[in-house]
Amino acid sequence: MTSQQKILILGANGFIGRRLCGIFSENKHQVITADITGQVDVSINVLNKVQLFETIDRYKPDCIVNLLGYTDNEHPDVLYEVNLFPFIHIVTALTKLRLKTRVVIVGSAAEYGDSESTDGSLKENDPKIPVSHYGVAKFMQTMMGQLYHAQQQIDIVVARPFNIIGNGMSAKLVPVCFIEQFLKHPGIQKAVIIKTKNLDTIRDFLSLDDVVRGLYKVITVGRSGEVYNICSGEGVNIRTLFTMVAKEFPGVNYEISEEASDRDKNIIMNSVGNNSKLKELGWKQEDSLETVIGNLISEKKKNLHSGNDYL
Repeated sequence: MTSQQKILILGANGFIGRRLCGIFSENKHQVITADITGQVDVSINVLNKVQLFETIDRYKPDCIVNLLGYTDNEHPDVLYEVNLFPFIHIVTALTKLRLKTRVVIVGSAAEYGDSESTDGSLKENDPKIPVSHYGVAKFMQTMMGQLYHAQQQIDIVVARPFNIIGNGMSAKLVPVCFIEQFLKHPGIQKAVIIKTKNLDTIRDFLSLDDVVRGLYKVITVGRSGEVYNICSGEGVNIRTLFTMVAKEFPGVNYEISEEASDRDKNIIMNSVGNNSKLKELGWKQEDSLETVIGNLISEKKKNLHSGNDYL
C-alpha cells in the first residue's frame, strides 16, 4: 500500500481503532472512521448490509479494516452475528461493486484454544481447537476469509493478536482487574482480599502500541491470503504478572482469593504465539511488560485523582 490511500476502519472508536486511526493519519493515509457511536465520518450499524454497501460504494476504499467484535460467550447468538455477518456483507459488497479493496480481518489467540506450547512456538497454521464460542467465531471468520481469497481472489489478510495491554482495556482483564483492586486499598493494616482467577495460566502479552504497529505492518505489507500472529513470543505466568503489579503497591497488605484450576471448565492454560512471520514484515517489539504495567498504574491513579474512573 502507498500513502494517501483511503482506509475505511470499522470500529474506529474501539480499543484498537482509536490508535490505529492515529498511525494511519501519521503516515498520510486518508482515514474514514466508521462506528455505531461517537464522532466518526460514518455512523453505521454494520449489521445493516444495505447501509454497509452504501458506505463502501460511496467511499470505494483501498482497504477495509474490520475491527468489529463481540466477546460475551453468554450470548452466542449475538456473538456469532456480530463476528461473522459484517465480514460476509463486506465481501458481498466488494464483489457486487467489483472493487479490488484489501480486507483485513482481526482474529484472536482464542482460535487456538489450549496449547502445550509455552515457548513461543505456536505458529499460524498450528491446529485450532477453540474452547469458547468467541474462539469458534473468530476461527470461522478466518476460515471464511481464506475461502474467499482462494475461490474469489479477494485480497484478504488476517491479523491474529494475542493478549493486549494498554490504556482503555477492559477492567475485567488482567492486569487491570488486579490494579483496580489494589487502588481501592491504598494502605491499611488489615489484609485485603484480592480476588483472582487461575494464576497458573500462561499468556502472551503485548502493549497496545506494539499491537497497533504490528497491525499496521500486516495491513500495509502483509501477503494476501496469509495469517499473522501479533504477539511477543514469550509466555508470562499470570502469578508473575500479579507479583509485578503487587510490587507497585508496597503499602497494601493483601491475601489472594484464587478460583480453583479446572480444565473441565474450558480454561485455556497456555497461549503463547510465534511472531516469526510478523518480524519478517519488519516489525519488532518496542515496549517491555514492566513499562506497560507501570504506565497503566500511573494512568489509573491519575484518573482516580481527577475523578475520572475510566482507564
